[in-house]
Amino acid sequence: METYRQSKKVGAAGSFINQMMGNNDTRPVVGDWFTLLKYSDRSVGKVIEVSEDGGTAVLEHYSTMADKSSGNLPHGHQCWIHEPTGQTFSIRWNANKFRWERSTTEIVFCTAFANRVTSNYVSIARYLREQMPEKFEEIYKDGIRPIAVVDGFTRESKTYSPLSIIFGVCDYHYDWSF
Repeated sequence: METYRQSKKVGAAGSFINQMMGNNDTRPVVGDWFTLLKYSDRSVGKVIEVSEDGGTAVLEHYSTMADKSSGNLPHGHQCWIHEPTGQTFSIRWNANKFRWERSTTEIVFCTAFANRVTSNYVSIARYLREQMPEKFEEIYKDGIRPIAVVDGFTRESKTYSPLSIIFGVCDYHYDWSF
């Protein structure tokens, strides 16, 4: 059975408590809460799906607001109401690095196209806008980043960012000192 023990160095950056909490071996279970441990804050959500082997999961981020039903809340309170947002994201266990990682898919330019263009132009967007306006429109639509896969120009790329997370715990925290 594979271990899911997150292993992090505890150093000078961020909340000592959050860093310590990040060293855990909790696993995602459908329906359970999770807590994302950040620099000094924490955000929460629920586990929506877990793969059969437990190595990947889909999580839903919750929005958090002050629980005003608790009366007049003083500065520094930690009384919260959590509401689902419908915003989900995927994570995977990286056994080589002993950490959970958030997977993100983005549209990037194909290497051959990018190398050909940037050898003569400062920016790919400028090249497309000036030399191939129909492709610029197709790739960028109304945005500032490429959002469409166009054969020979763009492709999907998956990236993984490390997370510090604990499962089975709903422990939202807002650091009032920042």
